[in-house]
Formats: sequence, structure tokens, C-alpha cells
Amino acid sequence: MTEIIPEAGHLPNVEVPGGPSTTHWSDFWQSGRSPESCASFQSAISKDKFQLPHSTCFRETLGILDGELMPYEFLEDVAVADIAFRAWGKNLETTFVEAGDALMNVMVEELGSIETREGRRIQLENEALDILLFEFLQSLIYFKDSERLLLRPRVLKVTEQDSRLSLDATAGGEPMDFRRHLFRADVKAVTLHRFRLEKSDEGWEAFVILDV
Repeated sequence: MTEIIPEAGHLPNVEVPGGPSTTHWSDFWQSGRSPESCASFQSAISKDKFQLPHSTCFRETLGILDGELMPYEFLEDVAVADIAFRAWGKNLETTFVEAGDALMNVMVEELGSIETREGRRIQLENEALDILLFEFLQSLIYFKDSERLLLRPRVLKVTEQDSRLSLDATAGGEPMDFRRHLFRADVKAVTLHRFRLEKSDEGWEAFVILDV
């Protein structure tokens, strides 16, 4: 993998109408929940529960939408305290989209519960294709933290010009709603540990470890 490490929190050309909020997700759910339900939610998203080798329920339900298997899988015995997944697609754009859905599926049990009420455009540039995916996934986490938005990729295009790769994507979703969204874990960041994006016999494949 090309050793290009972006600055922490740096997401170039991500449109944030009205400017970002400094409120973190944890502040959001704590402000609108009773102390009892907050304690229960904190327990549910603790790292101990979501260590994949010990969480049968988590392992069996992720990667499913409306009863059908999704083109990604969550991997055991890869990261003790974090969550790892492998996503794939017949082309580059599809793989980016599926990786974005896998990321969101870690946080929300039912992807179908995320309705398209708002949209955000994400534009990124980089010389390395794998880092472009890395920054794209970080962008989805950024909107979750700064605007409390749960976003799924809808339209995405990757182009190359003068040895620079550009990503232009539209993601759709809605603000967090604890009445309808069943939350699993708060993903803090994508890690560069063992991160990769490579061609496969069927198309493209990504391997990602998330810090939760």
C-alpha cells in the first residue's frame, strides 16, 4: 500500500452546508435519553460486546439487508477490540459503495431504516487509490460526528487525470433517530492498519479495520 498518511481529521473538499457542529454523537444520544437508557446504550456499544469472536448476534445479523446477503462480510479473529470487514464489487465504484454500506451497517443494524431525507456531496482527490477509499469512508464518519447524519453512498464516480485520482460522490440519508434506528456501535475512525484495496478475479476488493 502506498504510504500516504492524511492529516488527522483532514477531509478536503467535503461540502458541509452551514459549517460543522462540534457536538459528538455521544453528546447527542445522552442529551435525549434517560440516564437508564443511556447506560444501557453505552453497555451495548462497549468494545467487550462487539469483539467479533464473542458476539454471535452481531456476527450473524451484519451484512444483511431485507433478508438478503450484502456484498461484504465481517471478519473474526482479525482485530481484538475493533471490527474488520471485507467488501467487494465488480468494479471500483461498486466496491466503494459497498464499503460505505458496510461501515454504516456496523453502526446501524438495519440499513433499510435509513431513509433518504438529505443529501451530501463528497469530492476528494489523491494520488493513491487506496487512500481515496480511506478518505471516503472517513468522510461518512465525519458527517456522523459533525452533523449527526447517517449517510449511505448513492452515486459515486472515480476518475483519473494527470496522475491524480478524483472521487465525486453523493450520499443520502437522514439525522439519527433513536426511535427508528437500532444502533450497534459508534465507529470512531477507519484505521490504516492492514487497510488495502486491490483488484481481484471478480473485480475489486477492500479490506478495512474500524476503530470502535
